[in-house]
Amino acid sequence: MHEMALVSATLKILHAKMAEFNVKKVVQVTMTIGTMTNVEEMTFKAAFEVCTEGTALEGVRLVIERVPIRGKCAQCELEFTVMNYRFQCPQCAQRNVEIIAGKEFYIKSIEAE
Repeated sequence: MHEMALVSATLKILHAKMAEFNVKKVVQVTMTIGTMTNVEEMTFKAAFEVCTEGTALEGVRLVIERVPIRGKCAQCELEFTVMNYRFQCPQCAQRNVEIIAGKEFYIKSIEAE
């Protein structure tokens, strides 16, 4: 379960930002997570909840924005959404596809009081 390691790293960043900006209470954290990270949303949220118990981040609303996998064909340069991990251009059938979205994993925003 790599979600626990990702939550741990995320919490380190959140605590550092709280200290940097002298924030006492965080209300909401919005994460951007790409499909290719294979992060299971329910597992990530459960791990986040468990790891924030008894901390300054307890009760924070966690919002996850998923990013679908997008590819760009090296042959015809068509940009398209990759379905079912099928990395083949729907226009020219080329398999030389660059991944241009779907690997994201970052904190998009932090809402604080």
